[in-house]
Amino acid sequence: MSRANKWLVVFWVVTLLSAMAVVTVRHQNRLAFIAWRAVEAEKVELQSERGRLMLEKATWARRGSIMDDARERLQMAPPEPDKIITLSLESEPG
Repeated sequence: MSRANKWLVVFWVVTLLSAMAVVTVRHQNRLAFIAWRAVEAEKVELQSERGRLMLEKATWARRGSIMDDARERLQMAPPEPDKIITLSLESEPG
């Protein structure tokens, strides 16, 4: 085998290894991108859930402040259990 042929074989081996490295890196890049997109989708979902929970928290806080206002400012209190009257509606036969 001549010296030129040896260099040609070395060149082809290096080219083949380089091509395989490119394919491997691109595949890893695709997998990382897919994982990143899944994390981004989860992030959007969690942000949406956080917004709903903040709204719920504000609603519950508002309800508490209404109860406090009724007690303190308006001097209101819940009725005693023996003062509560329950009515039942009966449907008329038709």
